[in-house]
Amino acid sequence: MRRTEVVSRAALNLWLRLYPAGRKHLVKVSAQAIRCGIEERRVCLAESQGAMVAEVLRRVFDDPHFGLDTSQTELGRRLRASHMRLLRTGAVEPA
Repeated sequence: MRRTEVVSRAALNLWLRLYPAGRKHLVKVSAQAIRCGIEERRVCLAESQGAMVAEVLRRVFDDPHFGLDTSQTELGRRLRASHMRLLRTGAVEPA
C-alpha cells in the first residue's frame, strides 16, 4: 500500500480570491454600457437638431413676410436640401 502525504496550508477561499476580479469586470462592463447609452443619446440629439435646422430653413424660405418670389423660394429649397445632404454625408464640416 502506498502512503499518501497530505499537504495543507492556509489560503483564502477560492470565492474570496475571485470576488475582486468579478467586481473589476462588473465596473468595466457597466462603464462600457453607460458610454454606449451616452453615444446613442448624442446621435439622437444630433439628428433632432438637424431636423430642427431643416424645419427652420423651410419655414423661412416659405414665409411670405420674407418676400421671396416662387423661383427664389424653390431655389432656397433646393439649396437647403443640397447643403443638408452634404452635412449628413460628412463631405462638409459644419461651421
